[in-house]
Amino acid sequence: MRIVAATPAHRDALVALERACFPPPARPWGRQQLAAQLEDPLGLGWLAQGDEDRLLGYATFRRVLDEAELLRIATDPAARRQGVARALLETAFPKLDATGVERYFLEVRQDNRAARALYQRFDFQETGLRRGYFADGCDAVLMARSTIQEHDPKS
Repeated sequence: MRIVAATPAHRDALVALERACFPPPARPWGRQQLAAQLEDPLGLGWLAQGDEDRLLGYATFRRVLDEAELLRIATDPAARRQGVARALLETAFPKLDATGVERYFLEVRQDNRAARALYQRFDFQETGLRRGYFADGCDAVLMARSTIQEHDPKS
């Protein structure tokens, strides 16, 4: 598996992956939404590619000053539970940290236990809940991660 930077040239492959990963009632991102993300100067993204450049997954972030939001992470259903999302995040976080990002945010379906467990392995903490956030009425769990070393006033 190779992790490469996402570019506008990857848009059509990402549209196909979105449809495979987010069938109705979910709302997959379309061509325009993906194009806007890939062309956004504040946007950063990475792709996981397998043999013959087969798209296994992708992750996109929006970075503003010292904060970044994980906007989307998706893994081809045939490649799930094989470390694709973990590899994407293991690549993205150090690269984003190097740009000065100190805080990360995301929203995840409350019923997506695998994703929540993955984020917890990267030190994300649950910080809130958005009731009925998703199209099917599922709640979104808000999660955050900080790379800032908390100062202990006792030390």
